[in-house]
Amino acid sequence: MTERPAAASTADALGRWLAERFGGQVHLLGTPSTAGDGYDTTVHFVRYGGAVLPPEWRRDLVVRIHPTADRSGLARHEAAAQNWCADRRYPAPRVLAVFDAGDLLDLPVQVVERAPGGTMLAAVLGRPWRARAMLRGLADLH
Repeated sequence: MTERPAAASTADALGRWLAERFGGQVHLLGTPSTAGDGYDTTVHFVRYGGAVLPPEWRRDLVVRIHPTADRSGLARHEAAAQNWCADRRYPAPRVLAVFDAGDLLDLPVQVVERAPGGTMLAAVLGRPWRARAMLRGLADLH
């Protein structure tokens, strides 16, 4: 298993790609952060600025790093399903880019618009007596 890169090195690599892709200066806004490990992906939060960037690339972004190099196909499949939902106006954040292992990092990477609001974990920890109802509501949404 390849070691997953830290938020700062991931943000630097993505910033270089953005500058090359859009042909101009791109700068990181604020300090990239990590949500920790997701179910099976590492999740970093970043935001970029620069006149060359389209609006969707200047919003808060989520960078999902898959755990193994052989997961590029899965990353593309997930992105297609999520964008299908977004195209039909379901409340799904759009996947802006998918990088195969070796294209941006040594592992597959998805760059996703960050959905507004907090995490389910934060909501449950903030009001643990509502955990059952929140989980039931999440299950109903799925």
